[in-house]
This record gives sequence, C-alpha cells and structure tokens, in this order.
Amino acid sequence: MTRRIFLLDSYQRTFSATVLEKRLIDGSPAVRLDATLFYPTSGGQMNDRGHLSGVEVFDVIVREGEIWHLLAAELPDESPIHGEIDWPRRFDFMQQHTAFHILAGAFSHAMKIETLSSHLGETFCTIDVKCPDLSQDEMNRVETIANQVVWENRTIKAQSCKSEDLPKLPVRKLSDLPNDIRLIAIDRWDLDPCGGTHVASTGEVGLIKIWGKERIRGSIRCRFSAGGRCLRQLQEQGKSIQELSEILSTGLADMPRAVQKTLDELSKVKKANQMLFAQFLEVWCADLAHQALSKTVVVRVFPGLSADELRLLARRASQESAAVFLLAAPAERTAFVFATGKPGIDLHVVLNHLSTKIDIKGGGKADFIQCSGPNIGDDLEPLLEQAALIVANL
Repeated sequence: MTRRIFLLDSYQRTFSATVLEKRLIDGSPAVRLDATLFYPTSGGQMNDRGHLSGVEVFDVIVREGEIWHLLAAELPDESPIHGEIDWPRRFDFMQQHTAFHILAGAFSHAMKIETLSSHLGETFCTIDVKCPDLSQDEMNRVETIANQVVWENRTIKAQSCKSEDLPKLPVRKLSDLPNDIRLIAIDRWDLDPCGGTHVASTGEVGLIKIWGKERIRGSIRCRFSAGGRCLRQLQEQGKSIQELSEILSTGLADMPRAVQKTLDELSKVKKANQMLFAQFLEVWCADLAHQALSKTVVVRVFPGLSADELRLLARRASQESAAVFLLAAPAERTAFVFATGKPGIDLHVVLNHLSTKIDIKGGGKADFIQCSGPNIGDDLEPLLEQAALIVANL
C-alpha cells in the first residue's frame, strides 16, 4: 500500500520513493510507489501532475485501491525515485477544494440546504445542493457569507476519528468508510470527512465567486471558482466588459441599456432586410422565370445571399417553372442549390459532377439538392455551366 504523503502535508512539493511495481495502463508506462505526494483523481478532485526523476506524470489514478502514476515515458533505472509535483496546479486545487467546504458550510448555516456532491474541474468547479431552486439574491447571500469566512482567516486542520465515533460529532455529512476517517475541520464553520488537499487557513482561498446555476435532476448545481483562478477569470471578464464599454461608448452602469438599444436597432434592421429580400425575391424569381422561357437549365450566381435565402429563392423558382435551376451564392464557403419542377430529372448528377471538381458536401432529393463547397472565385459560373450541359443532355 502506497503511503499517501499528501494527507500529512499538502504543502510539500518534493519527495523520494521506491518503485514497487511497473506496468502498462491504457498503453502508457505506469508505476506504483511505496510513497507519493501525487494526489489521484478521487472525491471530485482532479489529479496532481508533475515529474518523477524528470519523467512527466500526466495522470494519477486509483486501481483496486492502489495509486498508479501514468508517465509520458519509461522511468530511468534508479533508486530512490525523486518526485516533484506541479505546485501551481496543486495550490489551485487546494484553494478550490477548500472553497467547496466553505460554500457547503454557507449553504448549511445560512439556508439549511444540504450539499449533495461536488466536482473540481480545471476551469470551473461545481457544487450540487438539495433544493428546487435558488434566486440570484440567495446565491449572493451564500457567496457573501462564504467570503466573510475567507476574510476571517479561520484555521483549517485535518484530524481523524473512528467510524463508530463519527455520529457523535457535528459533521456536515456521515461517511461509510470502515476504518479511521479523515476529517477536515474549518474553525467554527465546517467539519466534513474528506481525503483531499486543502490550505491551512481560509484566508489563503483569497476569494470565492459563484458564477451561475442550473437545474440537475431536481437539485441545483452552482458553478464557482476561487483564489488565483477566480482572479484570472475576473480579469478576463473585466477586459471583455471594458472592450464592450468602448465599443458601445458607454459606462458600465449604462451598458445593459446600451446593449438593449443596440439589439432593438438590430431587430429593426433585420425586419427591414426581410422586407427588402421579399421585394428582391419577386424580382429575382421573375428574372429566373424569364430566362426559363428560353433555357431548360438556368445558371445564376447570387453574391451576398445566405444559404437560407438561396434555398428559398430556388424553391420559389422551381415551383413557378419546369426548368432546372443551378444557383450558387459565393461566400467563405459557397452555397449551392439545385432545383427543378420538371419530373424525371435527378439532380444528383450535378452533385456527382461537382464532387469530381471540388470538395463539396451536401445532398437532398432528386428534384432539390443543397450543398456547399470552397470559394473558387471566377471559376464558379463556368463550373455550373459545365454541369448545365450534362443536365441538358439527360
């Protein structure tokens, strides 16, 4: 059994150990040591990373109760093995894990809400709580109380107890572990069975931010972050807000109104464009119908049309004429629509021809095909004319 040094000192960064066993796990070299500082993925907390004698440790897992270190290459033949964890990653997860305990205590103390589970991810963390809903004011209240505990810099200690003694203690939740149980105690705030890594005092968490919520199977999942990670996210958010403020030429307090005004104006422009397109649609359909009087296959390129607009135009034209319409709208990717109201024509022949010339993707029925391909510039219309000759000879 590997001695778990991280349970004794979350701040230790280097260690020495002896290799007990080597094997391949999922195609990667893996080792089991007699002692380790590397925390394995468990209890909602992700694994440590780092190096063993200069070899990268990219994952740490538990298999059949044993800790395995997955490596980027084989370990050198030396003893002892010298290990070093990725300290910034370790401290980040210490902050996140401690923040979870503080938040769980805040939900319990302030709102009598039970915590169900947690997940500490690399970008955001989540805490699931047993309640049908949470208002923004309630989340703000929990967040404020949690940060007050952070600023009070309360001590955090690990202690152990026998399983039979656990029900006698004011723990937030019970554990079904049969042996000695490790408890994390936040002074006058939270006592909880936990095998993760934590900071020594709440002040080291720095800051806790609840970013949002979602409903999950009758409970509420809150997304949060803490510490240096939270600071970086707030800095990124602040940068985006500043850029929006400059774009909208308004201050932060007036930004919601400025955004709404912009959206209202955009809606008006969209409606005006729809009216203009309806008018142009009549003109284009009349022009296509006129060409169809003298041609069995009509080729036309419409720069500036979207794929949806091109599809609407082709549908309308094929309903009003028995000709074949090969239409395209060049853009970053060119939209193609092939349509006909004439029975017995299979326009897959056009799709097959184009696919021998360019990388094209799409499909449809015999009388209506939509697809897209690269922008080939001035070669577009000649390519469609070649396809028109094939269709004309059907």
